Amino acid sequence: MTRRNASGQTQVADLPYRGFRHWLRELNSRCNRPLAYGLLTALAYLILSLLWITLSDRILFATDLSADEMRRLSMLKGWGFVTVMAVIVGALVYVLQSRYAELQDAIRNSSHDLVTGTGNRRAAMDNLDWAMQQSQTNGQQFAVLMVDVRQLHRVNASLGRSGGDQALLEIARRLQEGLRKQDMLARLESDKFLIVMPPQTDTARAYGTAMSLSTRFERPIRVHGVEVAVQIATSVVVGPGDHADAGELLDAAEAALLHVKKKGFQSGGEAQAALVSSRDALQFESELRLAAGKDEFRLHLQPQFSLRDGSLIGAEALVRWQHPYLGLLPPGKFIPIAEAAGFIPDITAAVIQNACRMQRELADAALPELNLSINFSAVDLAMTESLERLRMAMQKAGIPGSQLSVEITESGLMRDPAMAQRVLTRLRAMGVQAAIDDFGTGHSSLNYLNRFPVDLLKVDRSFVSGVSDDERGIALLRAINDMAHAMGLQTLAEGVETTADHALLAELGFDSAQGFLYSPPLPLDEFLEQHLDPETRRWISYPGAAASRP
Repeated sequence: MTRRNASGQTQVADLPYRGFRHWLRELNSRCNRPLAYGLLTALAYLILSLLWITLSDRILFATDLSADEMRRLSMLKGWGFVTVMAVIVGALVYVLQSRYAELQDAIRNSSHDLVTGTGNRRAAMDNLDWAMQQSQTNGQQFAVLMVDVRQLHRVNASLGRSGGDQALLEIARRLQEGLRKQDMLARLESDKFLIVMPPQTDTARAYGTAMSLSTRFERPIRVHGVEVAVQIATSVVVGPGDHADAGELLDAAEAALLHVKKKGFQSGGEAQAALVSSRDALQFESELRLAAGKDEFRLHLQPQFSLRDGSLIGAEALVRWQHPYLGLLPPGKFIPIAEAAGFIPDITAAVIQNACRMQRELADAALPELNLSINFSAVDLAMTESLERLRMAMQKAGIPGSQLSVEITESGLMRDPAMAQRVLTRLRAMGVQAAIDDFGTGHSSLNYLNRFPVDLLKVDRSFVSGVSDDERGIALLRAINDMAHAMGLQTLAEGVETTADHALLAELGFDSAQGFLYSPPLPLDEFLEQHLDPETRRWISYPGAAASRP
């Protein structure tokens, strides 16, 4: 049997005596030390030598030979002995060395991951135990980082096991490159790694390492000719703290990782665009990750008209993706994928830059100035960088906050009302107007609606489409409009598609509207061509406004 000594090395335990053959077999099967193999070789050599000498001498003395013949046969016996022993010992050494190599591989495999070559769970727990003991002895802290890798299951599903193994190798390589020599990397599960940073590791270094590792996956990895976008979430736990053993510390790292994933990977589901195959879907996602850097996102403008006088008062900037070979894609084809993969902040950053640049062109093209609105998601609300990007883009384009609006869906606001209120307050301080988008589809309370510093309610298209023939729908729209006005808010109806809907909304007192009745979303040049009078440099009003207003 085997046991571990104080230094963690494997030893051969005392074996009970069950006969020489049994002892030899046990020693050969269990032992992993070169010294023991050398002893076995020497023992075999000694036994065979004694047998050869004894048997050959008996045979020689039993024959009736002359002294000269005896001398020649003795010399022949000596050379024969050397030859036979060389063959036997060589074969024995070969067998024992092969067995030793197998045992070494078995020992290595018991503590290493077969795919990545890093440590496995057993090695991780051994290192955690060692770090705990050292920390308790020396009073020094150590750090544990748990890394969760996203998208691996999709690589396996799309590119097979070999593709998944290749991806794991590259992921492990990038992680290892970001660590010091004394740091230990182990693969715990299919998509989870553990890093043990030994005692004398301060908190700043641990968090710095976690951030550095994240930047190593900004570039996609290449698997079977397909670029795969990989994201990691990393939790940091400093030990020993109040954790009694390595198991408790591992549980703490798991809990911290779960918190990080919930905070950092807000997802709207795993909806996918209709593509040819799962391999295409993976390639599509990788192309989406790179789209912002390649400036492939476009903004199309949908005009917003006043229902009081028909004047053009603003436009909503709606994102499109100019895919390199699929053409112009609407948001429904890629936004759900971006939400699931965590790419929304990159898209929002591109939208902010393009929208501010576009608003500068609109302001220079005509008077009066239009208000341009952009959309923020719940993920954008949670990121302080979003407002800073908006502020810097406005400053670079030289536009005031009054020329911009930020639209946030009702459900997005209610995901974290306290945080939403802080963001809306900062927007107001920047002079940027705020609108609640898709109002009526979420679960907001009137209390929160009263507390949120917003300027506009955008009533969802589901309340507007075909409402002119629905008495209850009309009553509901009237109630929403009256309530908003009583609270000092403007109202805008989305999805207006018929002149009857337009006339009804004007009669109910809505302030503005947008929809395909007026115009579909258009690129900037077409928007200017359709809605700008080049001679007067004034915006063209909606022609049906006078007839529809009571």
